[in-house]
Amino acid sequence: MNIIEEALRECKRLGVKTAGLISTGRTARRGLYSAFENGIEIRLLSEQRQERADNVILNVLAGRKVIEDREYLKALSTQFAKEGCDAVILGCTELPLLVSQEDMELRTIDTLQVLAERCVLKSRGDIS
Repeated sequence: MNIIEEALRECKRLGVKTAGLISTGRTARRGLYSAFENGIEIRLLSEQRQERADNVILNVLAGRKVIEDREYLKALSTQFAKEGCDAVILGCTELPLLVSQEDMELRTIDTLQVLAERCVLKSRGDIS
């Protein structure tokens, strides 16, 4: 299973047309989410916002949960909503350590949660 493909399948299942991506700059620059032809428009962070998002991710990886980082992620969700996005994809598996659906303005796609749920469904034979 591919975590990106499964996250995008979940977006499709939920009727998402446009999703903002919060991930590492490397993931965003490589176009990994845009590589799957699925009809979902993926919006990326500006260079400045991406740099700050990378710092947030590094903080989480280092075990630092900073309130300002959590607020920043919430602000990114709000900004993506203003830009017309239907959802925000947490494209780094560490981000749910800082925020959850309840924190965010937009529907939030937790890629790790989606992958875990798909693995369970597959192991039970509910999906192929």
